[in-house]
Amino acid sequence: MSNRRSLVSRFLTVVGFLGLASAPASAQTPPPVPSGPLTLEQVLALAEPRSEGVAIAQQGVRRAEGQQIQAKSGGLPQLSASASYDRALASEFEGVFDVQTPSCAPFTLNPTAAIDARLAEIERAIDCGAVGGGFFGSGSSSSGFANLPFGRKNTWRATLSFSQNLYSGGRVGAQKAVADAGHESANQTLTSARAQILFDATQAYYEAVLGDRLVAIASATLEQAGATLKQTQAGFDAGTQPEFEVLRARVNRDNQSPTLIRNMTNRDVAMLRLKRLLDLPVDYPLQLADSLGGDTLPPPPVFAERVGAIERALGAGQATPVSLQVNATIPERTVVTQAATNIRLREAALRLTTAQRMPSVSLNSSYGRVAYPSLA
Repeated sequence: MSNRRSLVSRFLTVVGFLGLASAPASAQTPPPVPSGPLTLEQVLALAEPRSEGVAIAQQGVRRAEGQQIQAKSGGLPQLSASASYDRALASEFEGVFDVQTPSCAPFTLNPTAAIDARLAEIERAIDCGAVGGGFFGSGSSSSGFANLPFGRKNTWRATLSFSQNLYSGGRVGAQKAVADAGHESANQTLTSARAQILFDATQAYYEAVLGDRLVAIASATLEQAGATLKQTQAGFDAGTQPEFEVLRARVNRDNQSPTLIRNMTNRDVAMLRLKRLLDLPVDYPLQLADSLGGDTLPPPPVFAERVGAIERALGAGQATPVSLQVNATIPERTVVTQAATNIRLREAALRLTTAQRMPSVSLNSSYGRVAYPSLA
């Protein structure tokens, strides 16, 4: 039993070491759960698309890509257009441009008439409003004032603006560096999330398989202890065994029951953890294809080549690097890589803060049109 535990622990350590190298490159649609017992390859294929941590990391990459686009847009020309419509319900200029029609005959000038007749005609025209009507006068002279924008009911405005940043003092470049470092950090987080789900799924799978095997061993041990008790009881009944041997056999059998219960509980917990990683219901009848019936644990096909090479290198005690044994480059530790990325991110943020003190030069242009249609 201890050999099996150490074998599983050693295999999980190798899988965790290779998790980063075996992580897929892109997100996949969650596939349906196949019927029948699941192999480790099927569990890994189901675990990543159903992982919330991987989905969150993927959204972080998308957000970082959007920040990159936003940072790059600072050096590109900006063109914007806007349009608006205003409807005035009431205005303080209302009635100013109204021209009232005279209620009497229009003013007529007769140069040959006497002075008294001319004055009388002027007084009559003023009294009845034939001359001087409206604030700006009457006739054709008032048509120009009536077209002014004051107090118009309908107003349309259209504006087109253009802006180009000519000099930013290094802010645009620093923003691009910050966005690039953030995108790299998001990719590293996604890689870590994928590697973690691969390790967790593999560990949960073999814990469930080991738990099932331990339940079988405990059940067989309990059954064997029960058979020994029956044999001892038969000897006691025949007079060939003392009562003490019967008591000891019964105690030995009863001591196996807690072990069986504990192993069954551990197996159920491991199965629930595996179901949680696969996003399966609690009552889903999950079955596993592998078993730990033999003395050796062959690596699954998904890790067979690299695990075998690493185990041979570890077993032989050779000084040759493992990366040469598997003919592949083992990735660096993600923690170290993320620390280096964070340093670059902080340096870029420092350059951005320093660039805020520099002046900026930009070219701006704006063109607008205003119309006053005579709508009802």
